[in-house]
Amino acid sequence: MLRGTAFWSIFKTTSRKISSMHNARTFCYSMIYTLLTTKLFTGHRLMKSEPISKRGYQKT
Repeated sequence: MLRGTAFWSIFKTTSRKISSMHNARTFCYSMIYTLLTTKLFTGHRLMKSEPISKRGYQKT
């Protein structure tokens, strides 16, 4: 739930920026930036919170 709300807040802010600027290139860059940041954030959170993945790494 928390991850979803964070994504929606980011999406809303980016959409607001797009509507104010009306620039296709800026929209593309912002979307790529948002995707990268969310991927990094979720990956970091998963590595921190999930001990299952750590066990998997220890096995190999």
